[in-house]
Amino acid sequence: MPRNVIRNIAVMIRDFLFSIVNKEFLIFLFFLVLSTTYWLMSVLNETMEREIIVPVKLTNIPDNAIVLTDETVPLRVTVRDKGYTIAAYLYGEELPTIKLPFVTYFKGEQRCVVNTNELNKLVAAQLYSSSKILSIKPERLEFPFNQGQHKRLPIKLQGTVKPADSYHLARISFSPDSVMVYSSQQMLDSLQIVMTEPVNIRDFNDTISQKIKIESIKGSKIVPNEVRMTLYPDILVEATINVPITPINVPEGMVMRTFPSQIQVNYIIGAARYHKINQKSFTVVADYAATNEGEHKQCLLKLVKAPSDARNIKIKANYVDYLLEQ
Repeated sequence: MPRNVIRNIAVMIRDFLFSIVNKEFLIFLFFLVLSTTYWLMSVLNETMEREIIVPVKLTNIPDNAIVLTDETVPLRVTVRDKGYTIAAYLYGEELPTIKLPFVTYFKGEQRCVVNTNELNKLVAAQLYSSSKILSIKPERLEFPFNQGQHKRLPIKLQGTVKPADSYHLARISFSPDSVMVYSSQQMLDSLQIVMTEPVNIRDFNDTISQKIKIESIKGSKIVPNEVRMTLYPDILVEATINVPITPINVPEGMVMRTFPSQIQVNYIIGAARYHKINQKSFTVVADYAATNEGEHKQCLLKLVKAPSDARNIKIKANYVDYLLEQ
């Protein structure tokens, strides 16, 4: 760009900035910045109370000890100090993690304990001398552990999973399909499954795969605490099948014949299962006991067996004619 063009642009900018109107704006801006700075300094010089986070971590854990809670705990510390000191806590560098050597705080009974007085001393050492600690939450830390007692448990989904209309949930899988739970032997004996954290997934018609956390159990450690859940929806189809009628409760020495000998069963099933369903998947019975010892001309039919994933199952007729033979 030619020098004279640059010079002309610079002159235009200078004239604009120092015009009468913009001189007033610059004066206003100067006093605005000045007053804001004065206000900020006044605020920062006032004493205030704020909550800050101070992380603590249990360290030097022996190989044979399994800690049953999180090894790192965030302490919520309420402090009182000048505003600029509080600002340094909130917006400056993070406070270093307080390290708790396992041996120092081992109290027997398979737990490490840090009492309130000790926590106050440890936190105070991380703060400016002018800061006053008003409260610490939690007030006392406990890290229960065991020597490796564990149990592998299956996972069960917790929550609502509902595919879109005309679909059903064909299968749920977890990877891994089970987790290791470390706890006291008494707790392990009482546990049979672990639950996922609640989910709410609706109106889906394609496979969904996502990570999901395992619901924590107080006094226990779950490894891993997160698994991959995969949901497999399947489109629903209508189907019909002829099923033999099986007489039951027929008196000894007699034969019961039904007319017809088969009955039509209508149902809805997932497309992936359609070709796996056959006559043996259903059982329809004619109960002689329902005929009042042969006084009724027809016999009531009952569906006593069906695939667990079949829906809207209907038999074509509720009664059939029958004949008793000796």
